[in-house]
Amino acid sequence: MPSPAPLPTVSGCPAVARCTLSASQPQNNGDLQAALDAAEADWARCAAQVDIIADHQERAP
Repeated sequence: MPSPAPLPTVSGCPAVARCTLSASQPQNNGDLQAALDAAEADWARCAAQVDIIADHQERAP
């Protein structure tokens, strides 16, 4: 029986990308709500990335 494939080794922290917020030019209350929803989603993605890096750093020797 062949040996199982070796698991990849990851060294260092995950790559970091700058957080960006979606541009908006709301014209009415509906647009303003959509812009708020987009900004909240952008911040959530950014926070998730920060959490990944923080988790990795906490596990590092």
